[in-house]
Amino acid sequence: MELVKCDKSYWRRVLEIRNSVRHSFIGSSIIKYEDHLNFMEKNYENYIVAIITGEVIGFAGVVENDVRVAVDPAYQKKGIGKKLLQKIVSDFPKCEAKIDVENKASLSLFKSCGFVKKYYILNYA
Repeated sequence: MELVKCDKSYWRRVLEIRNSVRHSFIGSSIIKYEDHLNFMEKNYENYIVAIITGEVIGFAGVVENDVRVAVDPAYQKKGIGKKLLQKIVSDFPKCEAKIDVENKASLSLFKSCGFVKKYYILNYA
């Protein structure tokens, strides 16, 4: 596996992965390609991708100090998310993560990389 900067040729695949695992994100709506392009034009320098045999299988990025990590479902549970997160933290050591308390997989991943609970955000139901 190779971790590389996220250039424009990878943006469509990043969107495909993100939308395929959207329920893992706090904002879980489908993102349209045009909106994604605008977002990536502003933020791509803060993103990396994981590549196996020429295929993007995951990504990590930091936007406004918030970490985003996603791995194609076919490649999950293989340590790829951890490698992505470790690399992005080395590049952005002051980053934070907003994780839904129900997302046990993400909580476990971030804790395994040294993240600790700092805040609770409570919403009125």
